[in-house]
Amino acid sequence: MIEKYKIKPILINVKNYHEFYQKILIAGYKIKIWNKRTDSKIYKYFLPAIRDYMFWAFNIKDAKDFSKMDIEMQSAICNNYKCTIFEKDDTQIVCFSTGIGFIIGDKIEKNIIECDYLQNIEEINIDKSKTYKIEAEEIELYSYILVLYKFVFLNKLDKIMENKELFNKNRKMFVDFVQDIYTKRMTDNSIENKKIDEWEEKLAIEKLYISVENKFDLFYKNSRLDSHDSMFRITIILLIVLIIIGTINLGNWIA
Repeated sequence: MIEKYKIKPILINVKNYHEFYQKILIAGYKIKIWNKRTDSKIYKYFLPAIRDYMFWAFNIKDAKDFSKMDIEMQSAICNNYKCTIFEKDDTQIVCFSTGIGFIIGDKIEKNIIECDYLQNIEEINIDKSKTYKIEAEEIELYSYILVLYKFVFLNKLDKIMENKELFNKNRKMFVDFVQDIYTKRMTDNSIENKKIDEWEEKLAIEKLYISVENKFDLFYKNSRLDSHDSMFRITIILLIVLIIIGTINLGNWIA
């Protein structure tokens, strides 16, 4: 059934993910647990790599026992996965381990959307008042969320890639993103793939990717040059030291 969805991107401080998960759970949100039988359309729609990335809760064997776990334990389990979806009434919160999240729906508690565990999303050049809208079935909703995730993540990486001190960390994030999501197809459905391509084109995701890749290449080359310069300077210093020592030894020998 086609529904109208409103989606708001948020930026979560990755250092406070555990606390943010706890806050969501305390507010009455539940981890969305998928069932291979009742949610078979979603299970069959997404390819295995995407299911493993976004829908790990399909693997929960006993939903009742899992729901009985205390909040501390549930939030700790969520920390081990790359994406967790929470739900309460008509609202969902999708959290990716990279610090990117999405609120689906209109009803969201003020103490969550304004909590200290969130960062100002305008820091990565995304308008904090921006809301994305889509009319779609539930399956398409999650495809669109993944497209939006690519868009927000590349915006984030495009911004933080400018920090040379965090280059190695950012490089790993970029490589993981390319391997886990960017190069992976979501579904085998050709009609849905066409929609996904149209969404990505509208958000200019390929252009963003090229921008990030160019920065990555530039910083990588510069870091190698800096490394070569450092080795050259060290070599020169060692030669000078050896010359001084040799001169001193020669003077002692002549004396």
